[in-house]
Amino acid sequence: MFKRILALLFAINLILIVIAFSADHERGFIVRFFDVGQGDAIYIRTEKKQDILIDGGPDDTVLSKLGEAMPFYDRDIDILIISHPHADHITGALAVLKQYRVKTVYFSGAEHTTYQYLELLRFLEEQKEIVKVKVDHPINLQLSGETALSFLYPDFDVSSPLAPSFIKNNLNNTSVVVKLTHKGHSALLTGDIGKEVEEYMLLQGVDVSAHLLKIAHQGSRFSSGEPFLRAVHPQFVVIFVGQNNYGHPHAETLDRLRSLGIKFLRTDKEGDIEFSLE
Repeated sequence: MFKRILALLFAINLILIVIAFSADHERGFIVRFFDVGQGDAIYIRTEKKQDILIDGGPDDTVLSKLGEAMPFYDRDIDILIISHPHADHITGALAVLKQYRVKTVYFSGAEHTTYQYLELLRFLEEQKEIVKVKVDHPINLQLSGETALSFLYPDFDVSSPLAPSFIKNNLNNTSVVVKLTHKGHSALLTGDIGKEVEEYMLLQGVDVSAHLLKIAHQGSRFSSGEPFLRAVHPQFVVIFVGQNNYGHPHAETLDRLRSLGIKFLRTDKEGDIEFSLE
């Protein structure tokens, strides 16, 4: 009898713990910018409990970040977007692929010969159950009635000899650019694109307007031109930057943001940065 009571109390406590833990993760629609040092890792959890990750940062720090952001029983990533092949974006993404059940991977198909990228491609090839989607045309995913994830760029095959000249010898310009919209709120997530891609999208008439902008390439002076910032017209900008920041964000970029009255947040100052799109 005593053992049964103890077992019942243990079960009740366990249920309460699970409920409390779950309640902490029932916060509606969130976009969290993980502080992973000098690199990108963006986590999105929709109101339908879909888990989306854009890039994974320069090491496996993203694993502990996901462990904090997701319920312990949730080991599924619905969508993984690999913006481009540089190590500060893909190293953690490979760790996620090995530790989580990733359902679909979106990538630009850019060619690169580093060990990390070749290992990632090899792993994807071996995992037949993962759906692989090459982004070479505009894609609009309707995640729910009020939520959409739109792939704005590239709208061409980056590996084609007919691709625009501004991607030649510049992997940053092969970055996948996505726009997330939910209940009238929006976030533009730009990888490491440079001003050439910004100008290209504006010339193509792409709607880049957004309330929230993830600034490209850690605030490099070769990105985030004034015409682009004016077109986006964000209320907030997030800058991924680590302690060893290679001069990022550049003073010119910060001056442009200040002159336009745009508020910016930095992961090296703020740590993880979370927005609710409710």
